[in-house]
Amino acid sequence: MVSLFVLFSFCNNLCGQLSEPAASEIQKMQQQLHSDTAEERLKAVIFWNQYADLKTVRQVLPMLRKMVQHENDAKVRQFTVESLGMISFKQKLPCPTELIEAIHDREEFVRYQAHASLLMFPELPDAGFPIIAKGIQSKDLGIICDCLYLLGRYYPRNAQSKTLVAEAKKYPHLEVRHSARYAEFRMTDDLTVYLKYLVQMREQPETVLTSGVSEEQRTKERQSRNLFNIGSAISLIKWSNDSPEKLGKALLRLIDDADSNIRLGAVRNIELTAQKREVPRNNPLDELLKPMELISPEKKKGPEKSAVLRYLEEKNIIEKLDIIARTDREEEIRELAKKAIRTIQQLPN
Repeated sequence: MVSLFVLFSFCNNLCGQLSEPAASEIQKMQQQLHSDTAEERLKAVIFWNQYADLKTVRQVLPMLRKMVQHENDAKVRQFTVESLGMISFKQKLPCPTELIEAIHDREEFVRYQAHASLLMFPELPDAGFPIIAKGIQSKDLGIICDCLYLLGRYYPRNAQSKTLVAEAKKYPHLEVRHSARYAEFRMTDDLTVYLKYLVQMREQPETVLTSGVSEEQRTKERQSRNLFNIGSAISLIKWSNDSPEKLGKALLRLIDDADSNIRLGAVRNIELTAQKREVPRNNPLDELLKPMELISPEKKKGPEKSAVLRYLEEKNIIEKLDIIARTDREEEIRELAKKAIRTIQQLPN
């Protein structure tokens, strides 16, 4: 169920901006941020969030920064984090360090909001690096993983950032190691190395688990690994559409890998990405907006070749798969190569 507040915000952005509030209302809502009751402070925070585009809202930013750090009510703190991020972003201001510090909040849902709000910004200030870096020393796996992601996304060229990520690849929890692998990919942009890791996780699922730990942890890691495999499948679809040359080059390298499991996974990925696919949309507003004719119904298309397949065809992929189908020492790989050829040949030009 979509909340009325979310729907209101969406429709407001769709249909136009709110008009400037009256001076008396501005003064009232500014004072209400200092109210003794959490409910009144929450109303004021939401009010300012709705007017994030207006210059008037800048006057409350100092108070919002203080509230992110000192507000006792967790729900108010969460909405304050959201408002501080939205206002700063809409006003084209640098990301406030108080927003970055909120990734260490004592409440998980506030940390989640802070992380989501940070992702709106194209860059983070240098002052944010030590705040994020200290999260790698946290005992909370969620904080460590979030901080690794932020290091990879916003500080890819920082030498200390690279060191922290390299060390995290040896951490005794799969969730952290996986986050470190992704952060490394964001830093290096080496899809071959990252894709090889993803293939190993799918083709040799037990090898990525932490050894010498309790069965409870291994069970949790298996569950996480299954989710990571779903995520990697979605990434494959995106890469096949958006980065066909980069993905194609990685696949061509991996089908010649010395490890038979990597070759198997590479051939499987060629077969899986041959047909053009789209990442499924899962927008809860779609069903509400379709009757309003704000979303056009999709026309069903027949199967067509993906962008990565068209790149691979330029590199004579059929001939390469045929050689694999005849000469690879592993029967499973030979049979999968034959299947990949059939899949490709069945697709219309």
